[in-house]
Parts: sequence; C-alpha cells; structure tokens
Amino acid sequence: MRTLATILLTWLICHTLSAQNVLNGSVVDSETQEPLIGVNLYFLSDFSKGTTTDFNGKFQLKLHSGQISDTLLISYVGYAERLIAVKDAPKVIELNVRNMEMNAVEVVAEPLVAEEFKFVKVNKLGIYTNPASKADPLLAVNTLPSATTTDESAAISLRGSSPVETGIFLNNVPVYDAVRYSQLNGIGTFSLFNTSLIKNVTVFPGNPPLEFANSTAGVVSITTDDNPIEVNSNSLIVSPANVGFQRNQKIGNQNLKVFSNYQPSTVLKWLNPQALDQLNSFQSIDAGAYIYGQLSDNVSYKSYNYGLLEQYDYQYMHPTFNGSLLQKRVKAFNVSNIYMATSLGLLSWNQGYSISSGNYDYSQASFSVGRQAVFQGLTLFKGAEKWQIKTGVNWDLNRSEISGTLFQYQYAVGEEYPTFQMDDELRTSNLEYFVYGKYYLTHNWILGGGMRKNLNGLDDHNYLSGQLNLTHQLGNEWKVIVGAGRYHKLGLDTDQGQKVFIKSDQASLDVFYNGSFDASVSFFVKATINNGQQADVSGFEVFVDERIGKNWTFDIAYTYLNAGEFSGYDMSYFVKSNLKYTPGFWTFAINGVYREGLPYSELASASFDSDLEVYVPEYSENSARYADYFIMNLSVSRLFLVNEQFTMVAFASVNNLTNHDNVRGYRYDFEYDSRTADLLSRRMVYAGLQVNF
Repeated sequence: MRTLATILLTWLICHTLSAQNVLNGSVVDSETQEPLIGVNLYFLSDFSKGTTTDFNGKFQLKLHSGQISDTLLISYVGYAERLIAVKDAPKVIELNVRNMEMNAVEVVAEPLVAEEFKFVKVNKLGIYTNPASKADPLLAVNTLPSATTTDESAAISLRGSSPVETGIFLNNVPVYDAVRYSQLNGIGTFSLFNTSLIKNVTVFPGNPPLEFANSTAGVVSITTDDNPIEVNSNSLIVSPANVGFQRNQKIGNQNLKVFSNYQPSTVLKWLNPQALDQLNSFQSIDAGAYIYGQLSDNVSYKSYNYGLLEQYDYQYMHPTFNGSLLQKRVKAFNVSNIYMATSLGLLSWNQGYSISSGNYDYSQASFSVGRQAVFQGLTLFKGAEKWQIKTGVNWDLNRSEISGTLFQYQYAVGEEYPTFQMDDELRTSNLEYFVYGKYYLTHNWILGGGMRKNLNGLDDHNYLSGQLNLTHQLGNEWKVIVGAGRYHKLGLDTDQGQKVFIKSDQASLDVFYNGSFDASVSFFVKATINNGQQADVSGFEVFVDERIGKNWTFDIAYTYLNAGEFSGYDMSYFVKSNLKYTPGFWTFAINGVYREGLPYSELASASFDSDLEVYVPEYSENSARYADYFIMNLSVSRLFLVNEQFTMVAFASVNNLTNHDNVRGYRYDFEYDSRTADLLSRRMVYAGLQVNF
C-alpha cells in the first residue's frame, strides 16, 4: 500500500507541475466542433515562438514565467483570427469561419434533444485516425468501450445486446442492412456510409432516446455534413483494393457532393495471400450523390442517395461440400430531409427508402433474397431557454422475401442431397407516435424523458415505451447520467429469417471525468424478451484516456458482461486499448483487443444416416469456450499540407500484427473424426494515398 501511495502521489505531483508549466488545449470549428489541423498559435510578444495543432487538433505550449501574462494569436486559413490571453485560454478554442460570401448556405438540421444524454460523439477526423476503423464509421463505433461486437464485422452490438436491437440512423432515418460484403445473416465487413460526407456519429449504447424510432438496445446516429462548400474541390483515393473519386461542387445556393469507388481484389490478394486464402475474388462498384442547401429563407433540405453493386466468390468448406459460394448483390437507398422554420417551431420531414436483391449459389442451392424498407417521419421541435421538446409520428415498413432452391438438411449440402423449393415473404408495418423532451432544472441538472406508442393496434404487439434520464454536471470536470426505461421494437431479423418483437427494460449509470485525463465508469442492466425468449444482460465498463507528454495519448477500456452460460456475450473480460503518437503531421497508432473466447457447443457424436449416406452431427448440451481472442492493429499516416487547396494523406496499416489465431468456429471432415479451425482475420497489410485538390 505504501508503494502504491507513493506512485499515486508522484503521479499527482507530475500532473500538477505539468499543469503549471504547460498549456494544453485544442482548436475546433465553432459550428461543427471538428478539430482543426495545422492551426498556428503565436505569442504576440514574439512571433518566433509558438506551435501548431496536430492531427487531432490538439496543441501543447511550454510556458516560461514571462509568458503567463502574454497573449496568443490563433490563425488559420479560412477562419477569423483570435487573440486570447494566455492566463484565460480555454481548453477548447473555437474559431469562426471567415464570412467570404454573403450568400453562403446555412442548413438548419433537426436538433438532437437528447444531446446531453449521449455517451460519446465521434467526428470525421476521429474516424480517419482510428487504426481499427479502416476509415469506416461503424467500425469506428466498434472500437468504443460500449461496443461488444465479437465477429470483427460492421454489425454493431452494444453492451451485450444482439445487433438486431441496435438502431442505425442516418439523419434521423433508420437504415437497415447497412453493410457491404453482406452475408446471408446480414453480417458485413464495412458499412455503406461514405465517411467524407459525415459530420459526426453520436452513440447511445443503452437507454436509446425515444426520439429515435423503433429501437431498443442502443442507437448509432450518423449526421451528414451541412457546411456550405466555399471552394469547389476534388478528392482522389488510391489503395490496393479501392480507387475512388469525389467532387464537391457549389451550384448557386446549393451544395453537391458526388462520389464513386471501384474495389477489385487482385492487388489485395497478391499482397495478402494467406489472409484471403478462402476468398477467391471480390469486386464492388458504388456511387452516390449528396445534395443540400436552402429552398427559401426558412426551408432547408438534405438528400443522400447511394447505389451498390457487389459480388464475391468464397470458398465454402463443409463436411459434404467444398467449392465456391457465389454472391451478387444490388442495393440502393435514399434518405431525404426537409426542415421548415414555423411559428410553432422547427418542422421536419424525414424519409427513407431502400431496396436490395442478393443472389446466392453453391452446390445445388440457388436462391435470391430481397429486402425493402420504407420510412416516413414528421416531427416538430420546439425549444425555449429552459426546455426543449420534440414530438412526431413515424411509419416504418419492412419487407423481406426469399425464393429459390435450398437444401433440406443443413448437414447435407453436397450435390447428391435433397433440396426443396422455397418462396416466403415476411412483412412488418409499424406506426408510432412519440414525444421526447428535456428540462433544465438548474444550470447543472437536466431532466429528460419521453414515451412512444404504436398506433396500428397489432394484436398482442400493442405497446407503450417510456424512459427517464437525469444528467448532473459537477463543476467543469464531472458528469453523471442516470437512465431507465422500457423499449420496444417490431421488425425483421435477417439473421433468423423471422419477424421480431422485442421488449427491453433497462437501467444504467454513467459517470464521466474530464480533467487532466478523461475517464468514465458505467453500470447497466437489461432484461430483454425477444420473441418470447428471455435474454438478460448486466455488466460494467471502465475507461481511461490519458495524454502523456506532448505527442502521446493512451486509452484503455475494460468491460464485464454477465449474460448467461450459452450467450455469446457472456464474458468476464473484454479489454480494448489504443496508443497514439502524433509528432507534427505524422500519426502512429496501435490498437489492441483482448477478450474471453466465445462459448460453443462441442460435438458429442455423429450417427450415420443410411438413407442419405451422410453423417449427422449431435452436439453436447454443455458449452465450451474457444481460446481467448487477441488482435493488435498498427497504422501510420502522414498529412501533407501543400497549400490551402492541395493536401495529401498517405496511410498504411497492418491488421492482426502478430498473426494471432482467433477461432471463428470448427469445420469437420465427412465422418466428423477430425476438425479444422476456421479463423477470423489473419495478418493483412494495407496502404494508400488520398489527394485533395
């Protein structure tokens, strides 16, 4: 104990001395709150002394005694300069965009009433600089402490709940089947969202605000960029598996961003033959257009349109079949929003439409899966000095159809085994009314709550959802959020191929500290019934984020989940950690994940079916666990600021740096005498260059 006390005392003294001699902070855009890279900070008495912000918008200035009474000049191209006294410098310095055009567009997006109850917000820069995100917003969410996704996919699990319970929203519109390289179960490697068009991602890992439609166990809310385009620009990205182009064009008072990507497999497979040995080939082409602006002085709009054509050839290995599984999929979706300022408040119309069709062929099986989703929402937002409220009606329609030839038995999929014809359709239609609001009890106490009721009276699926949230801000460093509620969802589970009706009772406590370092601790409990099946989860998370010296940052998160012996989310330890070094415009980052292995049912025996001439596996009622999961990812990037309109970012990464064998499952020989491990991602090398001009 004496040694521990000495260490803690030394640590506190170091922090105190550091705070007295070093000025730490960050510079952000005042409107978007996004970090600004390469901002110049000078001492007014001596312009030869100063610093610039790093790749995360952060800076560190060593102060001499005479500089405490000096003044800082903060300067950045395209932004108005600021003068701030050193002794009064805030931790976050905001810069305003210089008003270069009188007719600049200002899109007023629908406010998020539940902003004070969010767990975390990830901005565009944070996605790009995250070594495990692969520049993808949903994969970036997977690196957060509250994410408990176990299959390295973009299907997000939050705090031990199934991905089917997670709501993915783009501009307040739910997006289903939101992944690329999708498998039959909806699991895909990447999301459909173009990070360059994103403003931020807000994550509610539990107690999802009832202003979001038809969600239960958590919400990932993606907001697109709505800053006016001041200068027309282009972006080109080249990497082993992607060639992409984007054009940003100002057309009068409207803003247009168009993009397209072509993703072949030849170069990537050549670079990583072992990692992609079961993926024979893949190819995808996607394109999109995002337009936003003002229709009049009090009406603005956004419209995001996306299309995808993808295919892959995967080596499918089964005790009764070894050959290609061919998939082709077409997907398109649109999300549009109109915002109108009225005397009653801000009126918003949010609509979404998506359609996809996938064809799958292996052995004798040949079938197609079609999905369709329609969303219409009308909301009214009203705010005053001490309160805000949002109310509205949402209609959510989902349809899924599967037709073609499938195998009759999952253990017999060779060409000689029986098949059957299937033509099945699933459909859900859900009309909901909601009201959600918050009230500022004092300057540091905020109360939020709401209810959501379905209006289309579906037999035993009538429900009323409700919640309460309370936030307390203790000074400038501590914040506490308490939340509880009952949530419902009616929709489709593409993994199980069935309708789902989910009821989830939840309670959580989140405590945040933001001082010389950042930390949080969260406790949560959930009692969920999914189609009559009970699935209870409880646990806690601990997170610490520390800035070490001028250029180093380190964070670590620990999660404990109690979800029952046979649950894939029952884990005594789930550890994530990031180490980042940012000297100037370089970024070196290492990301690691270590968790308990998943449970599985062991093979007990295999009996021979003489009619089919195939062995039938029988599994034990007892569960075993795979070996512990461990992965470490390394990334390096360099920003080149040639001039105001020409920048480049070079990047490289190595996933699964140690090439650790992480078991996904086991496959057996024909007689089930021996087994071979199916592994998750192997070591993979990747690099590329993005040019903005």
